[in-house]
This record gives sequence, structure tokens and C-alpha cells, in this order.
Amino acid sequence: MTPRIEEPLADAASWADWFRGQIPTLPLLRQSKRKIDEEATHATEINLHQLAEVVIGDPILTLRTLVQLQQSKKGETRELTSITSALMMLGIQPFLHQIHALPTVESALADQPVALKWLLSRVARARKAAHYAHDWAVLRRDINAEEVTVAALLYEINEILLWLFAPKLMFLMLSLRKRFPDHPIEVLQRKVFNTTDLELRDAAIARFNLPTILKELMNPQNAENPRTRTVLLATRLARHLGRKGWQHPKLEADIEAIEQLVHLNRELLLRRLDAPYEVWPRFGVPVPPTSESKDHPTKGNETQ
Repeated sequence: MTPRIEEPLADAASWADWFRGQIPTLPLLRQSKRKIDEEATHATEINLHQLAEVVIGDPILTLRTLVQLQQSKKGETRELTSITSALMMLGIQPFLHQIHALPTVESALADQPVALKWLLSRVARARKAAHYAHDWAVLRRDINAEEVTVAALLYEINEILLWLFAPKLMFLMLSLRKRFPDHPIEVLQRKVFNTTDLELRDAAIARFNLPTILKELMNPQNAENPRTRTVLLATRLARHLGRKGWQHPKLEADIEAIEQLVHLNRELLLRRLDAPYEVWPRFGVPVPPTSESKDHPTKGNETQ
């Protein structure tokens, strides 16, 4: 049975220590387990890159894999964020054997269907942010786009782990945010968890012994760095689209900031983001001819 935290721990370090203790039995998404099990049935022909794609589509499994890699390094000082390299160093067969014995997130939260819904929405948001970050890193000719991708994927990991292990406290946080919408979120976070998201992220990265580059790429105070800004803007866009779709009032500022980051024509950027044609005028771009717009699907809001 998945352990639960009913009362807030003392501080960020205490939360990070507790999360660190759960790494060996950390569950993975049911979809990830199914895909990996399918790969395992053809273990002699397994495609390392396909396996890495499955891992990087699951923020919890990505975290687990990187932590395991840090533990397995003996005298190795080089920091790795590449999931493909991590799987090579861990060994395919040992990795598959460990995964087979792990529970799924869905089974761990079987008694908390609403919490599961929230967790899965955060996973979806993290995936979307990672997709954006990777795309923009490639546009910027980043020498290591995977670092940026992993940083964007793990930016939401605190909230994902809290929904998994402390749903009661997360529901309290939601209630307070509705009651006090004008309160700074850091104030509410400290009231509920005795720490803030930023403090917990820094503490977790240190306790998990993750590559320091991830801390740099997820640090809002390092936003002048284009690589960090890529992660932050990707996360911000994914959050805004997740809340109100293409009707979110802050999207104009998002698009302008992304345009400045990737130096891409606004029409091409909107196409790349798969923005529905009907919102283009809002961003100063005329709608294409009717014959073209008929074939373009309209995107609805995502899970909140």
C-alpha cells in the first residue's frame, strides 16, 4: 500500500528526505508499464531509443531513472541528464526487471480517483511543457536539447509527488487558493506544507543528487539564461493552456516572449504551437484562406 502523508512535514529538507526514501518503490504510469512490458517481451530486439522515449514520457519514471543512475555511479563525476545514456549505464535487463515489480500510479491512487485525475492532469501538463521546451531548444540549436527537455518535464514533479503521497494536503491547498485567490501562492504553500515549491524543488534536487544543471534550468532567478527561459516559458504556456485553453488572458505575453526567444515569425510560431485559426487575429496574425482553415482542427481546453 502506498504510504500517505496526512500532516505537513517540518520543512523542505524533511519533504525531500521523505521523497528520497520512496524512490525504490516509486510507481510508474500504467501506460508506461504496459509499453515497457511490451518491449520486454522482445528483450533481445529491444530498441534503446524507443525505451528512452517511454521513460521521458513519464515524469515519475524519469525521476526514478535519474536518481538510480546517480546511485549507481562509482567514482564517476560526470553529470548525465540523457535518459538513453542512463539506461545504457543501468543496463536494460536490470531496468526491465525492476520496472516489472513496480506498482502503477493508477493502482496507488485507486482509492483517490479525484487526486488521480489531478495528478494525471499535471503529468499531461509536464509532457506538454517538455514537448515545447524540446522544440524550442532545437530551434535555438541548443547543444543539449535533452537537458532542457528533462528540466521542463520535471518542473512539475513536486506537485505530482504531492498528489501521489499527500492528496489530503493538496486538497487543502486547492481549497485555500479558492478562498484566498489574492494571497501570494508562496504564503499558502508555506501554510499547508511548511515550505514553498521553489524551496522544495531545490531541496529535492540536492537530496536526489540530481545534476546541478537541472537546478539551474529550473531556477526562475536564472531567467536571463536563454536555456532556463526556455524551460520557464514552456512551463508557463503549458499551464495557461491547461487552465483556459487559447482563451487565457496572458497568452499574448506568452507568445511575445516565445517569439523573442526562438526568433520565429509569429505566423510560423502559431502554426508550430498548433493554435486554432480563430485565435490568430488576437495575436495580430490574419486568418488564412477559408479553404485552408477548414482542414485545421479547433483545439479545446485541456484538463484543468
